[in-house]
Amino acid sequence: MLRKIFAVTLVLSVMLADSVSFAAYPKNLNGDSNYILFDGIQGVGRYVYAPSLSADEYAPPRYVISIDWVSAQDRKISNGQRVTFGYDWNAKKISFVRDNGDWSEINPDGSRAEGSAFIAAAEIAFCLAYNQKFLGTYPDDFYDFMN
Repeated sequence: MLRKIFAVTLVLSVMLADSVSFAAYPKNLNGDSNYILFDGIQGVGRYVYAPSLSADEYAPPRYVISIDWVSAQDRKISNGQRVTFGYDWNAKKISFVRDNGDWSEINPDGSRAEGSAFIAAAEIAFCLAYNQKFLGTYPDDFYDFMN
């Protein structure tokens, strides 16, 4: 019984620590609403840069959107890159272009290496481009940037 209590306590502590650590990153980098937080890990926040958005293809149910994102540590930008997302409205699937030019579908339940961290960036990009949610699976406050 004591082992079960310990196990449950450990799991809850890890979950709480993860949510608290993400809360340590400001939603907007240095108060600039053009930089919107989509990910944070190990002291590095990642932000999409809204003015860089480009709706490259509008052919419903297929959409292609590109946007820049930056990494920031201690609220200072350290690097960034451009990412291109492909959306299939009917299947509710998102893919992105890898460095080698190949498209790769993002598994929302996959690892960070498989691109799962980009799901939030892709959702933000779609909302910015079309003023509507693509997945709509995030809490309401995630979409505060739309107001």
